[in-house]
Parts: sequence; C-alpha cells; structure tokens
Amino acid sequence: MIDVGSGAYPVIYDWDHDGKQDLFVGNYGTYQRSYYDHFILHSVYYSQIVWYKNVGTAGQPVFQPQDLDFGKLLQHKWIGLYPAFADLNGNGLTDMLAGNAKGNLIFVENKGNGHFEIADTNYQNIKVKAFSAPVLFDLDKDGLPDLIIGQKAGNLTYYHNNGPKNNPHFSLVTDSLGKVNVTDYNLSYDGYSTPCFYRDASGYTRLVVGSEQGKLFYFSNIDGNLQGKFTESDSLGILLDTTGVSFDLGIRTAAAIADINDDGKPEMVDGNFSGGLEFFYASPGKVTGLHTTEENRIKPLTIMPNPVRKRVNFMLPLNEKEVMVSIYSADGREIFSSEVTAAHNLYEIPLKNSHNGIYFIVVLGKKANYAGRFVAVR
Repeated sequence: MIDVGSGAYPVIYDWDHDGKQDLFVGNYGTYQRSYYDHFILHSVYYSQIVWYKNVGTAGQPVFQPQDLDFGKLLQHKWIGLYPAFADLNGNGLTDMLAGNAKGNLIFVENKGNGHFEIADTNYQNIKVKAFSAPVLFDLDKDGLPDLIIGQKAGNLTYYHNNGPKNNPHFSLVTDSLGKVNVTDYNLSYDGYSTPCFYRDASGYTRLVVGSEQGKLFYFSNIDGNLQGKFTESDSLGILLDTTGVSFDLGIRTAAAIADINDDGKPEMVDGNFSGGLEFFYASPGKVTGLHTTEENRIKPLTIMPNPVRKRVNFMLPLNEKEVMVSIYSADGREIFSSEVTAAHNLYEIPLKNSHNGIYFIVVLGKKANYAGRFVAVR
C-alpha cells in the first residue's frame, strides 16, 4: 500500500519516455520529530517527492518505488511539494517545477544521467499566497504548455506561455480561471485547490480539482471558454466509467487523470491528507452469477494481511461454509475460480499466476454475495 506520510499529491507522467505512465507523489511532509514549546506539542514535517516507475506492461501497469527522494529535495526542508513536468530550458530534458507551502515555484533542472540542480527557488517571480499546486498543460492548444496553479485560497491562477518553445515565458492572464473556487466557507476559509487537466481522444478538455473539503470537483465547457465560467458537472463517474462511486475522499484531495492502462479510457489516482492513494477505473466487466438486489446486495469481506504475497486469506461477515470464489486482475482477466471451503470462517487461497498489482475478489455465498480488493506483492 502506498503511503507517503501526510498529504498525497499524485501526478502521472512518463518520466523515462518508455511509453508507460509513471506515478509521482508529492506530499505535505514526512514526520521528522516532535518537541514541546511552552507546554505545546509541535511536530516537524519535511516534504519529498517519490517516483514510482511503471515496470509493468502498457496494458497492466505495475508501479514500483524507483526514487524515494526524487530531485533530492528532502534536505531543503520544504513543506507541501507538488510536482509538474516539462522541458523548461530547451536542452531536450524534462525538468520539474515544484509548488510548496510558501506559494512560489521551485525550478529543478534536469542535468541528465539522474542529476538535478535547483536552478531557481523563485521561478519567474511567480507566486500565489500559499500552497502552490502547479500544472503544466497546453490549455489553449497552441502547442506550448501553459501554467495553471491551484492554491490554499481555492481558486486557480492561469499563466499563458508566450514561448518560445522549450524556453517558456509565463504571463499572468487571470487568478480566477473558469471562475473556479472550491472553498466551502461553511467548513473552512481555505480551499486548497489542486487542479488536473485531461484531454480525451476527441480533443475535449476536462478538469478535476481537489479541495480542502475533500470533494473532487469536475468541470467541462473549457475549450474556447478560457475567459468564461467553466461548467461544474456531477458526471465524473461517467468520464471514468465508474457508476455509484462517491468522490468525497477525505480532506485536501488531489487527483491525477490519464489513460494508465492503454485501454483508451481515463483512469484516476486520488490522494488526500492521510497520505494514501485510491485508484479509480472502469469496471473489469460483468461477473456472471453476481446479482446486486436490495435483498441480496454485495457485502464487504475482510482480507488479511493486505498487501498479500503467496496466498489470500479472507473472512466473511456472515457465517458461510462453502462459497464460490473468483479473482480478477485489474484488466478483467480471471486468474482464479473455484469452490472454497472455510476453516473456522477463514478462507485461504494460494496466489498463483499473478504479478504485482491490484486484484478484485468476488465471493458468491448462499446467504449473500461479497466483494473486496487486494494488492499483490511478489
């Protein structure tokens, strides 16, 4: 299970240009120590960025930790590092911009061969009030990546890239892009907006914005409307082909959307202030024999431990003896299907023909149907 301390800011980007999407996760901070000052306990956190390299295939991604301190930024004791990627100096190598709690942008120059240099801690004098969350995305479709910044205030600031190519100059257009503000003043005076843009196969631009309140906001009506108001929609589940899923996911959410498994549909990775990640994607397909009526709806099962290695152990909330168990990979392949008998309500299944990744388990019993998911680590 991925856990990056306090706060998780996922970004999907093919860093090594091998055609497979990698996963980067910034964070609010990793706990360092605590101390008392005038009888008040204070905790110290320093932020870092983790690179999870995709070592799977295009159709079945597998993310493994490649660099737990990408860019060697932990030593600088910043808070709230939020990464964005593009070639910013024209040398043909992908550089990194990192937002942080102070609201400015840190330019981390890629020197090649895994070497990085902090070239500027106040990139182009661009600054929001606090907790800058940058995105480099060609918003106006002119072939140049523009800069959009989320922030503690909950709005979005838009800087247009005036070029030239691979040597951008960003100029402020508006600090209220799309009239978006994700602050819920009934809960907090802060919004902590974290934007992520996605462009589908038809060329339409979509926007998902995380927030302090935890809700993921979804916007359309973006193309040709950069001076207007974007349209908020409740159809994020339709975009992801996931129905009946709540996108209120804990405080200070951040999301990344991309076609991770090369199926022509977007997937989403979401993080929140607890430091963990959730993965949303289209259902793997119809499961024969699984019926979800009000009288016989799906119940959760308990998998322990999770992640699993050589075998899957699970318990059911109801006392069942013999059940039908099916296990599916993330791309819908059935890797196990058999009747299984419990020993003291504990079911044990040897895990074969599997690789690292997320799997789904479906159990058909006489009293109810059950479902769960687990992570396999070989």
